[in-house]
Amino acid sequence: MNIRIKDMSWPLPDGDLEWTLRYSQELSETDRLRAASILAAYAQMIRDPVAKRQMVIREIRRAVTK
Repeated sequence: MNIRIKDMSWPLPDGDLEWTLRYSQELSETDRLRAASILAAYAQMIRDPVAKRQMVIREIRRAVTK
């Protein structure tokens, strides 16, 4: 699942995906795409300025706690 923040789409954290990536012998195409989305978001956050990164983190946290 993703959250829309301004003109961007960010993946929400997913504990089940982490377990699947670590321990499952087979990955579905959906799991592979979700993992790729999270890795791309992480790479983008590293490149973003601190203010934008903090805004994205704040909005993701807000969406997760709803």
